[in-house]
Amino acid sequence: MQKVVISILHFNNDQDTITCLKSLLKLRLDGIEISTYVLDNGSKKEFVLNTNVYGSLNLTVVRNSFNSGFTGGHNLIFGKVEDMNFDYFLILNNDCIVDENLLKVLVKTAQKNDVGAVVPKIYFTKGHEFHKDRYSEEDL
Repeated sequence: MQKVVISILHFNNDQDTITCLKSLLKLRLDGIEISTYVLDNGSKKEFVLNTNVYGSLNLTVVRNSFNSGFTGGHNLIFGKVEDMNFDYFLILNNDCIVDENLLKVLVKTAQKNDVGAVVPKIYFTKGHEFHKDRYSEEDL
């Protein structure tokens, strides 16, 4: 069984974080064990969540009193879990909505290729494409 720690940064946008977590609930785990950490990265109002609703995610919410940024936030979570026996560390922003096969594909790819890092293909929500003028109409 592969073990994956999922690290999500939250900052002042409860709805995006909740949507992200709901998408994680749909993951096909197929023998993958997950532990999910949400870092409230210095939000103005503390992010409070009933973690029991997200039982299969093995969810922990951590509060940071200041915004330590993307790298600092994920490093803070990594520091909290580095003594855990896990195989992979998945980094997400709270505005991600993941495909149900994300972990299966990433873990399989990492195992097959014996690599230290894998990155999924990222699609943007219609109307929020980064550099959308660079995409063909078909890509959009």
